[in-house]
Amino acid sequence: MGLDLEMKKLLLQHWDGDLTELAKRSVKCMSAYAESVGADYKLLRGKVFHDLSDGSPTQKMIILDEQFDAWDIVVMVDCDMFTINRDILLDIFTEEEGFGNHSSPLDNKIPSDNTVQANLKSSLLRKDPDSYDPDCSYWGGSCYRFPLWLRQKLRSVMDKNKVKTYHNSNNVDEGFMFHLNSLAGIKGHYFPSDVRWQFANDWSGIEEYAQFIHIRNKRRINGEVVRADKLECLDALVENNIIKDWS
Repeated sequence: MGLDLEMKKLLLQHWDGDLTELAKRSVKCMSAYAESVGADYKLLRGKVFHDLSDGSPTQKMIILDEQFDAWDIVVMVDCDMFTINRDILLDIFTEEEGFGNHSSPLDNKIPSDNTVQANLKSSLLRKDPDSYDPDCSYWGGSCYRFPLWLRQKLRSVMDKNKVKTYHNSNNVDEGFMFHLNSLAGIKGHYFPSDVRWQFANDWSGIEEYAQFIHIRNKRRINGEVVRADKLECLDALVENNIIKDWS
């Protein structure tokens, strides 16, 4: 994609409640990334989308709100996301295509759960087939990249009362977005080539493929994936110079 110097870019994060140490570090990291690529940055706090239970990931659907229509492309990332420690990073706004990740096209180069999003989509289709079109897009929720026309399109088919049926499920924002995509007929538009914008910290190949790293409660030790606290996982990556120390 060619660089558009007139493009207005916005990076969003959302948090409901007191920021954890992990979230504080993520905010520092992602706001610095936004500045580095010439994007505006906003941390949204509280129940900004719908009055749901604390911490509901569906609050991230505020990305569709008309208050952000002044920006050409809006990116929403979770507060457990970090950039890899690299001198030059891609600009997700101008050097990427697509709106989100579905599953890894690396075809088993990344072990473990590289098909997790495809499995979650299949689960929703089994549970409530009338709410979804299987040909429409299902994107992982840790990183969305939405141009203005898409935000307006999805907003036009949205019934906010419907979100109440999603906020307590395992598929929360992803499921609600899949429902909107089905209503709007949005198909494809996945990040091409790899999962560089939401690369899990426990996957192998992190230094080769990752741009953004998604910290989960798992880590890789001597080739084996084990359960671990997210902050422990982050600190291990900092110690190995894979993520900068944002503390």
